[in-house]
Amino acid sequence: MILYTNEILIYDISPIKFASNGIIWLSDFLLTLMTIGIGGFALNKTFLAYTQQIKEKIENSKNMHYTIENLPIPVGILNRNKEIIHVNKQFNTYFGYKTKDIPTFDDWMLKVYPEPFQHDRKKEEVELLMKEGFKAQHIAPIEFHNLQTNNNELKSVEVHYTIIGDMAICTFNDLTERKRQKRLIVETMMQAEKKENGRIARELHDGIGPLLSTAKIYAHSIGNSCVYNMKGEHIERLNHLLDNSIIEIRNIINNIGPQILEQYGLSKAIQSFIEHIQPISNIQFEFNNNNVHVKSKLIEFALYRSINELINNSIKYASPVSISIDMSENSKGIKLTYKDDGIGFDYEEARGKGFGLENIKNRIDNLGGDLTYLTSIGNGVYVDIQIPEKT
Repeated sequence: MILYTNEILIYDISPIKFASNGIIWLSDFLLTLMTIGIGGFALNKTFLAYTQQIKEKIENSKNMHYTIENLPIPVGILNRNKEIIHVNKQFNTYFGYKTKDIPTFDDWMLKVYPEPFQHDRKKEEVELLMKEGFKAQHIAPIEFHNLQTNNNELKSVEVHYTIIGDMAICTFNDLTERKRQKRLIVETMMQAEKKENGRIARELHDGIGPLLSTAKIYAHSIGNSCVYNMKGEHIERLNHLLDNSIIEIRNIINNIGPQILEQYGLSKAIQSFIEHIQPISNIQFEFNNNNVHVKSKLIEFALYRSINELINNSIKYASPVSISIDMSENSKGIKLTYKDDGIGFDYEEARGKGFGLENIKNRIDNLGGDLTYLTSIGNGVYVDIQIPEKT
């Protein structure tokens, strides 16, 4: 194209150049359309794929939600910040709490473990496991015993955790019936043991007791008549040995089946045991029973044995100046606390050394109770026992 300017603009366009430029323009336009088409097709494919992914995620979420809602066991989901982001209907039915009442794990713990000491110990244990579990993306099952529901029922559960990213899906398997069955078996065994112990106690009392008493009378007769020219020192020693034998037999009888426990109950039996121990130990005892009346003979027997073991351990290993025992009743049953100001011990280390700790634990566990030790080297011993008692 040639442009002449002389006051008047004149355009001279060559047909060949016009055609050439037209072809170039058309090809550019077609190329642009193809680019837009290909880009649009690619964008459409990407959009469709993204939409499909969203649909699949929504569908998976719906399926998971449906599955969780229809599981026959309680399920709860919480995040790393311990916020409860979802629970199913079974969870609400089992524990009896509304979702708005337990927005976080801490709120749930306060509901199911309202007693401060028990709550703090369990919360510390679980939080440590959860912290490590989120790091390792796995948490071992945790047992919760004597959880308090909104209906004031005591439940025991085993909780399994499945970690998915920052979420923990928790399923609650009920152990209450299993513990009840186990308790019935243990109660039957304890009744049989108690019956057998009573038989042995009667045998010792009715058989060996009279024989030793007769031997003592015979020894007195020998001393009075001076038969066989036995010296007074020998007679005195014989009487001393026989006296100690009779005392030992009485101790065996009381240890197998304490008569005072059968006749007067737990408080009198504990007080009698303390009065027997105190003169030879120089320990100051404080015992408060707060007018507690234990209805179950099995619970009486288990607590009496446990206190005997704890006092004996304190005397043997702790060198305390004072020991305090406190009994009380609450909504969960019978509560007993034991405290000494001795040297304390490492609980985990002591468990395997035959200090009777496992015997105490087994007695309390078998009755569906909770046993907690709070001790360390140089800081004495604090023991908390809680046993549910049915009226």
